[in-house]
Amino acid sequence: MIYYISDLHFDSERVLREAERPFETVEEMNDVLIRNWNSVVMDEDIVYVIGDIGQHDHPIPTQLGLLKGHKHLIRGNHDTGLNHQETLFQYFETVSDFYELDDGDTHILLSHYPMVYRQRGYMIHGHIHRTKPDLFNLLKGLDRVLNASADINGFTPCTLQSLVENNCRFYQRPLPYPSYSSNKKKKWKAVFKPLPQKK
Repeated sequence: MIYYISDLHFDSERVLREAERPFETVEEMNDVLIRNWNSVVMDEDIVYVIGDIGQHDHPIPTQLGLLKGHKHLIRGNHDTGLNHQETLFQYFETVSDFYELDDGDTHILLSHYPMVYRQRGYMIHGHIHRTKPDLFNLLKGLDRVLNASADINGFTPCTLQSLVENNCRFYQRPLPYPSYSSNKKKKWKAVFKPLPQKK
């Protein structure tokens, strides 16, 4: 199974306060993130973390070692400035700034920052948490752009189907019908191959 999530922000008092997360303390937030993750992700599952694992001026969060699954990081603004970037490979099988994959028959673009995307498949991002009114109105009209922020996805990694449903609910969009996947007659092919990964 493939899962997606962004904006974990382990140990970040600032994000807890500014994003108005529903927790009393950072410790409670950390515990819920770990518990929710491990309640859905199995050891053999793949999880794409679409940026912001912690806070840029803090150490790399050791809580990452408690999370199940094969983890892949697409770095966000709070990750690119972390010291000792090589340490990320203790927790992630790959680390990149942009990634493309096929999730079943559906082509996916992953970037921490939202991008205008109107092709087949989906663009999945983080960064904006629950958004501001101007961004909400812009993104509401982009039904191929999905927000993977923990803040709108129950602080839990989501499958593509759950991510589509959560975004439809959040942005008050109709659910796509009949399927979440691309049109099988016109299967999307990536225009370039993903970067090679260290063996």
